[in-house]
Amino acid sequence: PLAGLEQQFEVETRLASLMTRSAQAARESRSMREQAQGLDSKATGSAADSLKSFEQRLSAIMQGSASPGAAPSPTLNRVSGAASTLYADATRSDAAPTKSLLDATSTAEQDAAAVLKNYSELKAKDLPALNQALRGAGLSEIQVTTDSPKNEGEGDVE
Repeated sequence: PLAGLEQQFEVETRLASLMTRSAQAARESRSMREQAQGLDSKATGSAADSLKSFEQRLSAIMQGSASPGAAPSPTLNRVSGAASTLYADATRSDAAPTKSLLDATSTAEQDAAAVLKNYSELKAKDLPALNQALRGAGLSEIQVTTDSPKNEGEGDVE
């Protein structure tokens, strides 16, 4: 029926948006992590401390933290994977989505909202503070980009 197809389209659209947003954040995160790792051996003192703290927070957002016995918290990697899996399930047939798919989509959206909020805070607060410390130490700032520094083709490979 038409109502079922409309509902399927709406769920697919929500999931496609979720995949786009989470994939963008994941690409940016990977790029920032690679840039930070490239500075690990150069940073000293408070710049090194700021860098380590930033990398730990970024890693927790991307992959979670290893807390024994704790339920896994939403992460960029989990949200991105869930969105992709749910989208594949949603597009498998031309029928109204099942209740379990609708529930899983809502859960994925809630998880994504929490993770993307943390990620936005990292970019808005932690990254500028880190970049200030890096500037003060005469080091390169970390840029928010979706390209890996290794793929920029600058020829300055260390």
